[in-house]
Amino acid sequence: MICKNCGAQTADNAAFCSKCGAPVQEQPQNGYYEPEYIPVRQPVTETAGSDATPIFVLGILSLALPALGGLICAIICRKKVKEYLANGGKLTGLAKVGNILSIVGLAVSIFTCVYITIYLFIVFAIYGTAFFTIMLGALSNSARY
Repeated sequence: MICKNCGAQTADNAAFCSKCGAPVQEQPQNGYYEPEYIPVRQPVTETAGSDATPIFVLGILSLALPALGGLICAIICRKKVKEYLANGGKLTGLAKVGNILSIVGLAVSIFTCVYITIYLFIVFAIYGTAFFTIMLGALSNSARY
């Protein structure tokens, strides 16, 4: 068909000119054109079962909880990341942030657990030695009398 408005060549079944947008077909008796179905490409969304929210929440908790709690959350988050990737998810947005938080949380939790263990070992060594020294001194003094 040829557009009556601009003279451009259009498809035979087109309702409007692709160049100027003017109606190409004769107007129906009721004054309305029948709408044609024009397929529109839908935006890509996350697949079902690949929600990144748990990864993000566990990543935050791995930093927020002290020592052992953070360590447990970081380990669970690492497993969720593997499941997420196995289901076809990509590490973007919340998943990426949660992944980074869980790695940092894992490192901080390991450091904290090691620090607490060494601290407690030193404290028990010092106070334990002092306690046993005092107890032995008290026992030796009581043995004299």
